[in-house]
Amino acid sequence: MAEGDWTQGQKDAFGASMGLGIFGALMSARAASAEAAAARLKFEEEELNRQLTNQVQNRNIANDNAAKWMQNKRIAETAAITRAENDFWIEFNFDNAAATHGRNTQKISDAVLMSMTQRNINPRSGTAQALLRSAANRSTEKMQDMRITKENQLVASERKESQALAGRDFGFNDQIPFTPSHYGGPSPQAAFNMALVSGLVSTGASGAKMAFAAASPK
Repeated sequence: MAEGDWTQGQKDAFGASMGLGIFGALMSARAASAEAAAARLKFEEEELNRQLTNQVQNRNIANDNAAKWMQNKRIAETAAITRAENDFWIEFNFDNAAATHGRNTQKISDAVLMSMTQRNINPRSGTAQALLRSAANRSTEKMQDMRITKENQLVASERKESQALAGRDFGFNDQIPFTPSHYGGPSPQAAFNMALVSGLVSTGASGAKMAFAAASPK
């Protein structure tokens, strides 16, 4: 039976079927567009939350690094001040001790000369010179011991500073880079178009099937 031989009821049924098919395709397309828009919105919200979380993490890292830097600065300053004070008193005490030692050495030399004079011993004699050299040697050895003690004290002061500086924390953390994600879903318009075309193709196929069935001989 040709299309012109269709009854009015068949024509009405075919028209209704096509209309419903087109309407259904349009509704499906709108639903697909809305679903795509919702998916895109969800992606953007998640991406924003990821970015905010990254910013919070980097801010915390920056605060921790700043706190470590300040603590390291305080440790270094305190260690430098402590060493400077220690070194000052080491040098001060050594200078005083050296001055006292020099005066004592002079007193000893004077006492030796006076004793020899009282005993009628010539200060230029071998005995007098030996006594004076002995006193001078003892004085020199004492002075050397005092210098060694001072140097050891300065080394100890330096070591104390190094020990204090070793307490610094240089474990600074790097900022966490943020890598934007790529949205792989279709845009609302693309989803609408794909769903509409699919619906119209399905409707066309159904219409063709109905036309074929109506044209087939009974």
